[in-house]
Amino acid sequence: MKNSICLLSALLFNLFIHNGFAETTYRVTSLGYMSDFHKAYAYSINNQNEITGFDCDEAGLPRAFKYSNGLMMDIGAPSGTNSRGLTINNSGTIGGVVWSSSFHFESAYIYENGNINTIGDLSDHENVGIYAINDNGVVVGSRRVIDGRDNAFMYKDGSYINITDNGGYARDINNYGQVVGKCDNKPFLFENGTFEFLPIPAGVVGRVEALGINDQGQVLMESWEYPGSRTYQSFIYDLLDETFIEISSPDFTYNSTRCNEINEHGTALGYYVTDSYQKLPYIYENGSINLVQDLLDADSTDWSLGILCSINDSGYMVGYGFLDNEQHAILLSPVPEPATLLLIGIGAVMMRRRK
Repeated sequence: MKNSICLLSALLFNLFIHNGFAETTYRVTSLGYMSDFHKAYAYSINNQNEITGFDCDEAGLPRAFKYSNGLMMDIGAPSGTNSRGLTINNSGTIGGVVWSSSFHFESAYIYENGNINTIGDLSDHENVGIYAINDNGVVVGSRRVIDGRDNAFMYKDGSYINITDNGGYARDINNYGQVVGKCDNKPFLFENGTFEFLPIPAGVVGRVEALGINDQGQVLMESWEYPGSRTYQSFIYDLLDETFIEISSPDFTYNSTRCNEINEHGTALGYYVTDSYQKLPYIYENGSINLVQDLLDADSTDWSLGILCSINDSGYMVGYGFLDNEQHAILLSPVPEPATLLLIGIGAVMMRRRK
């Protein structure tokens, strides 16, 4: 469940920024390391600014972490040592995967209240990958059955629910239980036990998948012209009014645009791919798109950003970046921070009431 203070501060943040009262920049903070290998990656952030991802151990193998209140904690693995935290909900519950020595999904786990447990019975499939967990603890992802196909699933109340049986995967689930993903190279919606393919933007060819969905019914989509091209396009599809918004760079400077996540305000996070395959993270908000590297504050300009994976409802972002040739898991905090704007907003309201 969304925290009311967090949502109020986010609303005030949007009010001040979008009406020109402040200019948004971002301050980069390294989450630190758990070992001397110095290679870490942040995947997901919730509305309490709790983060999950992985840090490599001394042998270079990833170990899942939970970051909270300035501390990075190794959450372990249900078996073996190779684990990654991939998604975290607003209760701090983490969904992740244990990888095999060949770096393929092997099993999925849930970390909750200090306990880590593999989900489901592995007797009828080879491996499981988790992509998202909502605030009700419902998990979605893909699992490879014995015949070798990856199928989309939902894991709820201790049981698997198959979404597809002819290939595909589920990429996200909102708090209303709406699930989106890809099957047969097309985007789908799964809701209340009903599966349907979603519309595809006019003129788009190739593979199309749905990567995210918020509680407002906004679906983040990505298309890939394949084979013969590595050109990506990103879109936001509104389930209510059945319209598409294309996310593209100004003046089409970069012709390949990929997407990662959308928050409850419809702000999308993704990256451009240049002709030399360089990845440049962007933020899309209220019809405007900006390179995040250009928005770093004066204390953060020495950082070189990698991919940014997740954005919460107050505009905090996580991913990885480079400083002095080392890869860090990073947190990008909006400046001024929403908590500061909350105090300013409350003060403004009080002054108005006194007039």
